[in-house]
Amino acid sequence: MKKYGLYFLIAVALLSAGCNKKPESPNPRPDNNPPIQQQAGAPMNQATASQPTVKNIKPQDEPIYITVYQTVQGSNLNNASYQVAENTKALALLKTSHKVETTDYGSLGEMVKGIDGAVARIDQFWAFYVNGKLANEGAGAYTLKNNDKIEWKLNSVNSYQPNSK
Repeated sequence: MKKYGLYFLIAVALLSAGCNKKPESPNPRPDNNPPIQQQAGAPMNQATASQPTVKNIKPQDEPIYITVYQTVQGSNLNNASYQVAENTKALALLKTSHKVETTDYGSLGEMVKGIDGAVARIDQFWAFYVNGKLANEGAGAYTLKNNDKIEWKLNSVNSYQPNSK
């Protein structure tokens, strides 16, 4: 009987030693991993709290900037140079640097009517030059390149002569 009593005391001692131990979480999270935070505006409920959704977010690449030189004939808003993001269109640069009036011709694009209050008369148009030559495409289609020299000149319709090749 003493033998059974000794086994009983050992069993009770072992069981009571484990009672002070905290139960392990079914999904332990290492301390070096911060908790996933709820996205702003998303309602938090038991489902989202217990099983958060993780989106794989790709880090944004830093934009590449290029230098472009632009002048508008007769404007007092000209700068020596402009830093613009790569793939910027010439018309977008003009619109951010000057007060521009355009007419939208749908699939043909926009035509500049006025810049900084200088509106083309019926016998004039705003000509768009790239590196000293009259552009072969509209400013809304032309993608700026590093060190481009863009000029906007108010030309007479009668003086228009397309670039010869």
